[in-house]
Amino acid sequence: MLAGHLIAVACLLATLPMLFLWLRHEGLAWDIGLWLTGMFALMPGTYLLALNIWTENLYLCLGMAALLLQRRVESIPGGHSRLPWLAAIAVALATLTRAAALPLLAAFAIHLLILRPRHWPWLGMVAALPFGLWAAAGHSQSGFSSYLAQFSDRYAQHSFGALYQQFAAESQRLVEAWVRGWTGAANLSSLLSPVALLIGVICLAGWLGRLLQRRFDALYVALYLPLLLIWPFPAEAGRLEYVLVPVLLAQGGLLLQALVGALGGAARRLQPVAFIAILGVTIAPSLALTVQRYFVPAPDGYELVKHTPEWYGDGPLRSRAALLVAVNLSALHEVADLVPPGACLFSIKPAVVTLYTGRASYMAPPVNVDDGAFDHAVGCRYIYAMALVSPSFPEPFYPLKQLNGRGKSLLRAAAGDETRQDTYGLLIDLGIDRSPPG
Repeated sequence: MLAGHLIAVACLLATLPMLFLWLRHEGLAWDIGLWLTGMFALMPGTYLLALNIWTENLYLCLGMAALLLQRRVESIPGGHSRLPWLAAIAVALATLTRAAALPLLAAFAIHLLILRPRHWPWLGMVAALPFGLWAAAGHSQSGFSSYLAQFSDRYAQHSFGALYQQFAAESQRLVEAWVRGWTGAANLSSLLSPVALLIGVICLAGWLGRLLQRRFDALYVALYLPLLLIWPFPAEAGRLEYVLVPVLLAQGGLLLQALVGALGGAARRLQPVAFIAILGVTIAPSLALTVQRYFVPAPDGYELVKHTPEWYGDGPLRSRAALLVAVNLSALHEVADLVPPGACLFSIKPAVVTLYTGRASYMAPPVNVDDGAFDHAVGCRYIYAMALVSPSFPEPFYPLKQLNGRGKSLLRAAAGDETRQDTYGLLIDLGIDRSPPG
């Protein structure tokens, strides 16, 4: 676990100097580039995500390396023999971290077609080969074919109206995720929300300007944004959007520098002050609140909550949400003793369950399937149910209701005091050895 956290944080730290160097190669003033890089590092959406072991920072590091290397290729007269290949390798490695890296690969291929550097077909093949092999071999539930199946299940029978609702819902979630990334709260009525939204408008305007110039980073954003709108898991909107934040910030900063440079005089001298003030005022309150909450005592026996993003969230349920995470993470260590090696579990958070138990875990069936389809889909003997709801699983302890009393409870994850014990997780044994999904 420690190694996983260290890798995630190291990738974030490696991204920051590459972001600064990319900004400098794009012509952004060094002081603005330095402050913009620092602001990205201090955004709540950045440091809170770093508390989890996600692949976002690994992907962000590789994607930023591709942007920097490709920019260096463009800026060196006569080209450089190694840089194009290094850029292609960075793109190839990024595609191995997630299926959502496909827009980066597509943008790289389009950019190669535009520039047509030496050996450009081979560069495209190097970048695409790992993703192609993974897609061809993706027969397991965690493979690329499962994403295609999920998209097919989601959209094959959808009418235009349902697609419109999907776009509308995802757009709302992306806006909320953007605001949360700056302020730590998704409440669009907060005082700082208009400032965060104004920054977003400036960033999008900067992106459009660079798209007209057919820049690699703008092509990447142009292909990634539609993927965000159609992604069938709305709960992941914030994580998926996060990897675009430094790119959009850079594009907004470059636009502001161009506009202020055209004005000249006093406006040019005031640019760093205004830029820093806008960004600083937006994130400073959340940063101060995060520091304050770090020193708030955690519930006895669950000091782990102070290392979870939920502890620093907003709203009256903040402490309960953090405790829910901490209790379940503690219980998952016990699950490993109750579930034999080779057995598997169903859960609404299979990656987390696998990470903490060392047992294979698979996504629970959708909530809208009938009992027959549910029984057919459940291919594991064990189920770990959490008191957690999400847009994909809107009922707590899913799929406890669908089991209709079947199964035996092996573990109850609870916390509280002498008068009340709240349940946060349950390990259920269905009592029948089943073949895991494949």
